Amino acid sequence: DGSAAEKPIGGSPFEVRVVAGKPSPTHSKLIVDGVANAGIDARVMLKGNPPCIDVVARVLLCDRMGNACRHERDPLQHVHIRVENICIAGEDEDADRPVKMLDWSVASSAPGGLVSISIQALPCLLEMAESVAKMQKSSLCRLSLFVSA
Repeated sequence: DGSAAEKPIGGSPFEVRVVAGKPSPTHSKLIVDGVANAGIDARVMLKGNPPCIDVVARVLLCDRMGNACRHERDPLQHVHIRVENICIAGEDEDADRPVKMLDWSVASSAPGGLVSISIQALPCLLEMAESVAKMQKSSLCRLSLFVSA
């Protein structure tokens, strides 16, 4: 967890302290709403007009051996977070879709690896989501955002 608490290694004739190395983006994790595993969804809702949300996430920086790095580091100096794609549940896969359907930005929000991911739906996304919701006879539409770091 990156804390300074040290635990002795059983059976070692020496007093050993493991210090995390340089952060490795491939071994670090993005934790949204307590979920840190790829493929597991963290649910949030876009609200307002235009629909938007600020999602607070924690970047757990780890070295190439999986050791957690200290929290004092700004995670955005070591990893780049991007909203890669969006998928509308129930959308026709052959439908023409615009390249850009939302605006997003990422900023450090607090010490301890916290970042804020701001997401705003663009009018083309709202039109597509409304069309899918009508087909499903619902007032809501589920979107999947693909975020990478």
